[in-house]
Amino acid sequence: MRLTGGELSGRILETPKGPRIRPTQDQVRAALFNILGAGVAGTRVLDLFAGSGAMGIEALSRGAAHATFVDQSPFCVRTIRTNLKNLMGSDPSGSQWGQTPLARFSVIRSDAAAAIRKLAGEGLRFDWVILDPPYGGDLARKALNALGGYAIVSAAGWVVVEHDKRDSLPSEIEGEASRFVSQRIEPYGDTALTFYRRQ
Repeated sequence: MRLTGGELSGRILETPKGPRIRPTQDQVRAALFNILGAGVAGTRVLDLFAGSGAMGIEALSRGAAHATFVDQSPFCVRTIRTNLKNLMGSDPSGSQWGQTPLARFSVIRSDAAAAIRKLAGEGLRFDWVILDPPYGGDLARKALNALGGYAIVSAAGWVVVEHDKRDSLPSEIEGEASRFVSQRIEPYGDTALTFYRRQ
């Protein structure tokens, strides 16, 4: 796996090993960030089901101000920390990218719903939330419902879900605190990206 754009373009990422781990293909990640374009610069990004951390690190490479990585697997969390240390020149509690203070980042070992609840309790808000759960379950729906229960996505913020294109996601999420409406679906082979906008 390689980063596809920004300051760290071309750098190699370590990938965690496991039967349910399915790293996002480079071409899908590149397509996503080509859609986001300059809209990622200066934003706060939440990378749920982070795996190797590729999505959040790609966002940092392309100018995001902060990325929070969430995964419940100890193997994935270890890999995320290793990638941040190797690529950013700092451990995950630091603020240095080489010698220049740029993006800050944090890593949380937790399931998605508990992390959303924790981050909301801390008053944090995110401009982009990226979900890449294992295929073949209802983890994406559960995470979307959890996001709807808290005002964790900034006003007019976005949620992007990577999923099997055969799995249809709801066109609208109506929660106690937030409402999200599907704006576009982009297929890439067997994978699809569904974009939700907070209303």
